[in-house]
Amino acid sequence: MRRIQIIGILTFLLVGITGISFAKGDTANIRFAGKKYTLQYNVGNSQERLNEYLPAGEDFSSYSTMFTVRSYDALKNTPQEVASSVIYNLQQNYPSTQYSFFPGKGTDAGLSFILSKPGIFEFNFFRFTTYQGHPVALQFVYREYPNAKNEDQVRQKMVQTIQKNATAWEQELMSMPVPAIQRDTKKPAKAPAKTKNKKLNSVKK
Repeated sequence: MRRIQIIGILTFLLVGITGISFAKGDTANIRFAGKKYTLQYNVGNSQERLNEYLPAGEDFSSYSTMFTVRSYDALKNTPQEVASSVIYNLQQNYPSTQYSFFPGKGTDAGLSFILSKPGIFEFNFFRFTTYQGHPVALQFVYREYPNAKNEDQVRQKMVQTIQKNATAWEQELMSMPVPAIQRDTKKPAKAPAKTKNKKLNSVKK
């Protein structure tokens, strides 16, 4: 398998298919699972572009769900190669993490897993596809925020929510048009808080 670098859970963890296209027009809003997401952060260069969307009234410090669109404009790898690289890095950094990998239409690939750090349980669902020969990753994130007193209850709530919605999330994410992503982007004065430098652990079901 060809090893590739995934620029930018995505940096350390983290296509030509007929019928796949970027949605035209509105780059400021996305609808997923019946909810409207508004663009809150975007950054990009000649190698990679990233848009991050949140529901109305939420911010990066305590969001319940998030949707991201990432285009790897400098890569020519297939969706399966990108997914395999993410899985490889996931196993290297968090060997106890369980994940689910599944094929999509054509050369698409899907990946889901749960990670945690103190005070946060995070479910990640990726779709890897291509547009104009370049890999694109769509990511849906669902979070819960436990404390020392309710960790078991919140874990169970997350598991039940995933079990209830996983099929619908998968069907929509794996079939939706690839959302438009801005090409001319500027980094905000203050970027949203990220978790990529904080140690995450797998959530035990």
